[in-house]
Amino acid sequence: MADADARLALGLKHSLSSPGAFSEHVLGEALRAYQLEAAEGIAASMLRREGRQIAVMVARQGGKNETS
Repeated sequence: MADADARLALGLKHSLSSPGAFSEHVLGEALRAYQLEAAEGIAASMLRREGRQIAVMVARQGGKNETS
């Protein structure tokens, strides 16, 4: 049982180490490069407690921009 707990703890630590790892291991989907770049920037800002407001703008195929 201790080995299983240690593996679980290690897996959780790895999954929480970055937005990309979390997405792959917990959600079962890899982030696309543009999503990963934005997620890592947001996570870094949060971990440093910068209190920043961040807007992410992503171009859509139709030439319009989408902000979320």
